[in-house]
Amino acid sequence: MGLSAAQAFAAEGAAVALVDTNESAVRTAAEKLAASGHKAIAVRCDVSDEAQVKAMVEQTVATFAVWMPRLTMRVSKVPFRKSPMQA
Repeated sequence: MGLSAAQAFAAEGAAVALVDTNESAVRTAAEKLAASGHKAIAVRCDVSDEAQVKAMVEQTVATFAVWMPRLTMRVSKVPFRKSPMQA
């Protein structure tokens, strides 16, 4: 779902950040989108690490600030679960 969703959003004119722990794969996918004329970046990020997520969002907003002044949507295929403290 992740890459398919990114491709669909990019096809509609959205700037997309492809995020994964597999830096090589996500970079290849972002380069293919960019080569097709879309606004796309690759970011290596472990979404279970709050500091990495914060850095990823900051990088995304900084990169696309020319086209979008703020992050407007997030799509994730990563399952989130509540910690025992939140249950």
